[in-house]
Amino acid sequence: MTEITGAPSTVAGLPVFEYADYRAAISKRITLRQVGRRLPYTLARAFRLGWAVDRAAVVWMVGCQVLAAGLAAAGVAATSAALGHLLASGAVPDRIHAAAPAIIAGSCTAAARALADTASRAAAARLVPKAAREADMQLIEACLRIEYDTYDRPGFRADFEGAERGSNHVDLLMKSTQSITSSLAQLAGASVMMAVLSPVLFPPAGTRRRAAGLGERPSGPRGVRDVAQHPGGT
Repeated sequence: MTEITGAPSTVAGLPVFEYADYRAAISKRITLRQVGRRLPYTLARAFRLGWAVDRAAVVWMVGCQVLAAGLAAAGVAATSAALGHLLASGAVPDRIHAAAPAIIAGSCTAAARALADTASRAAAARLVPKAAREADMQLIEACLRIEYDTYDRPGFRADFEGAERGSNHVDLLMKSTQSITSSLAQLAGASVMMAVLSPVLFPPAGTRRRAAGLGERPSGPRGVRDVAQHPGGT
C-alpha cells in the first residue's frame, strides 16, 4: 500500500492528493523473494498486453529469443570443442590448427546471437508506443467509470496512484520483459548444452548460483522492482 502524506486539497472542486515517493518506498520494502513471486505474473501481463496490440511483433520477439537461445547453446559447444583441442597434447601449431574451425564457429554464433538479440529488442521497441497507448486508454476508460464518492473509499487513492504509475511505466515494462526473457532463454540454452557436455560439473555450478541468488538482497535497478510491483495498465 502506498504511503499517503498530507491532506487532500481541491482544484476546481476535484480532489488532489499528495503522495510520498512511491518508488523509493517500494524499493526499500520489496525483497528478492517477492520479486520472484511476482515476476511470472508481470511477464504474463506484459505478453498479454503486447499480444493485444501487435501480435506480429510479439511473435518476432519470441522467435528471435528462441534463436538466440539456440545460438547460445551452439556457442557453448563450440567453445568446449575449441578448448578441447587447445588443451590437448601435441605441438602448439597443430593444436591451434585443430581448434581453428571451432573458434571460427564460436565467433560466428556469437555474432549471430548478437544480431538475434538486437532484432528482439527492435521488436520490443516497436511494441512500446502501442502498448503505452493501450494502457493509457484502459486507464482513461476506467477513470470514466469511477463514481465521485469512490474517491473517499479507503485505499482508492493508493490504488489509483499505482494504476497511473503502472500506465506511465509501460515502456519500462516492455523493455524489461524483453531483456529478462531473452536472458533467461539464453541462460537455459547454454545450461542445457553445459549439462550435456559436462553433466558432472553442471549441478554444483547450478547449486552455487542458486545459493548466491537466495543469499543476496535485491540491488538491481529500481525500475525493474517497480515494474514487478505494479505491472503496466490498470
